[in-house]
This record gives sequence, structure tokens and C-alpha cells, in this order.
Amino acid sequence: MGRAAAVVTVFAVLLTLAGASALAQPYPGKDQPPRERPMNPAKQEDLERMRGAQVPARPVQERMSPEDRRQLRRDIDQHGRELYRGRNH
Repeated sequence: MGRAAAVVTVFAVLLTLAGASALAQPYPGKDQPPRERPMNPAKQEDLERMRGAQVPARPVQERMSPEDRRQLRRDIDQHGRELYRGRNH
């Protein structure tokens, strides 16, 4: 009889705990959007400076010709073959 009473008591405690967790209220800040962390002032100044800066286009004489770009691609491709020779994915 004592064992049955212990089992019933444990079962009743578990049901009580389950009911209590079901009635628990959510964390107050859960439905609110996360607050943004303040940015370091130095980083904020850099970011504003970068946003305001307009990058000038390269002068025509500094641009690569289509043939120069093709040769660069061939050189990179060839170097990659030499570097990764024998490695298969």
C-alpha cells in the first residue's frame, strides 16, 4: 500500500508541475522587436564617411582592355591547375 501511495504522490506532483508550466506567462520582452545595440562612435563616423564618399570611375587609360581581361583569366586558370593538380572534388 505504501508503494502505491508513493507512486500516486509522484504522479500528482508531476501533473501539478506540468499544469504550472502551462500557466506560466511568456517573457515580457518576447513579443517586442530586439533593440539595436549602440554603435561605436568611431565606427559610426567611418560608416557615415563611407556613405558620403563617391568613388570616381577609373580613367579610360587605366582600364583593362578585353584582351587583357581574357589573358588574366587564362593566367589565373592555368595557375589554379598548377596549384591544385591532382586534387579532385
